Amino acid sequence: MKKMMLIGTRASGKASFAQTIKSEELAYKQTQNLLLDEKLIVTPNDYFDKDFFINYTPTQSDGVEVVALLQAANDPDTMFQPLLATMFSAEVIGIITKIDLLEKDSKRAEQILEFAGCSKIFHTSSIEKQGFREIIDYLSTEH
Repeated sequence: MKKMMLIGTRASGKASFAQTIKSEELAYKQTQNLLLDEKLIVTPNDYFDKDFFINYTPTQSDGVEVVALLQAANDPDTMFQPLLATMFSAEVIGIITKIDLLEKDSKRAEQILEFAGCSKIFHTSSIEKQGFREIIDYLSTEH
C-alpha cells in the first residue's frame, strides 16, 4: 500500500479513518499531534486552523505517495481552498467520510473536493466499514 497523508478539519474523521484502514478498534481520538507510521501520516486539527500550518503541510508530505483530503459528508463548510492539490507533489485524492450520517446526497462534499483539485473521490463510513476496500485496492495499484 502506498504511503498516505490524511488532511482534514476537526471532526472530519481522520482518526476514525486511520483506525479503520488499519483494522483497529474504533475509539474517539482527537488528533493533536502529527501521527506517523510506515504507511500513514495523520495531520493535527490545527494544520488548517492556522495560516502558518497551511504553508508547512507540503513539507510534511515529503515521501508520501498520496495526500488524502477528508471532508465529512455532514459538514457543509470547508477549509480547503480551490486547487489546494497544486501545493503537493504527490497525487491528491478526496475522501468523503461519515456517509452513514447523510440525510441527502454527498454532492456538496464532492464539489468541495473537486474544487480542491482531487484526482479521485471515495465515499467511506468507518462505522459501517464502507468504502475502505476500494481505497486499499486503489493504494495498492500503480496509476
